[in-house]
Amino acid sequence: MNFFWVNIGLSHKEVVDGNFLWAPLHSQKEEADGVIRTTRFGHWDVVATVRAGDVIFCNVDRRITYIAVAKSDAYEEDQPATRVFKGWDAKGRRVDVQLFKLEPAISIEGYLLETFAERYNDRCIPRIVTKIGSIFQGYMASLPTDAGIDLLHLAGDQEESVASASTDFHSPTFSKTRPPSPTTKQALREARIGQGRFRKDLLNLWRSCPITGVTHQDLLIASHVKPWAISSDEEKLDPLNGFLFAAHIDRLFDKGLISFSPSGNILISSHLSTQDARALNIHHEITLPLKPGNHKYLEAHRRIFGWDK
Repeated sequence: MNFFWVNIGLSHKEVVDGNFLWAPLHSQKEEADGVIRTTRFGHWDVVATVRAGDVIFCNVDRRITYIAVAKSDAYEEDQPATRVFKGWDAKGRRVDVQLFKLEPAISIEGYLLETFAERYNDRCIPRIVTKIGSIFQGYMASLPTDAGIDLLHLAGDQEESVASASTDFHSPTFSKTRPPSPTTKQALREARIGQGRFRKDLLNLWRSCPITGVTHQDLLIASHVKPWAISSDEEKLDPLNGFLFAAHIDRLFDKGLISFSPSGNILISSHLSTQDARALNIHHEITLPLKPGNHKYLEAHRRIFGWDK
């Protein structure tokens, strides 16, 4: 699963009615001497990299109003009849999608223009937030995985539907031949919010937060190591893909502000200020007692949040 951002203000109705995204291959303009000048734009070329199962956040008038899941790889297609702009090449790239409407929509004000911009913007291609604090005027941008997971968390209950559709379109044969049973579906749904069988298994495995020593169950969060949205069904329910953390440790870990080395030593992000780390009692002497099965999931966590660079 890869993540993208698309601006669909002018093509909003087309996307909703037709369930597809489209961008031209290039623009073309006739110069005064009669020569046709062709210009390619990187934000159009990004469309070519979309694959079945990828997740695309749709910005409409400064709000993420829909999340689209690609039903197919991007492919070349003629300009749709709904487009009449003559400055574009008649050929373009199309992605067929399934749309999930967000109610309420996610405003880009506040978090997206501040925290999101600080942590992820330099790794978006092209950058989503401009130097003056507005959203870029291009069509599509690719997002780093941690940014996509962060945004997907904001989708609330739609996160489950989006992740399920992504799996179906990415591996259609697998999903059709081995659909999860109703019991497994319920277990997966509960695991997304750290409840049910997944939580019980973690309570039996850890009994307390290994970082703070907190034992009160109401203060403990069943946290996935490899994020739920990009885990397989088996990984979502595997207790070795989880830690039982106190709430503030869970939040830090879930946001990638901390992680752990293969030996269990804490890794602290530069995005966590010294003042906040001190207030939360986060320091470099912390060591997490790992179990053998934790390592492959921690490796995924470090890779997603950029610790293994």
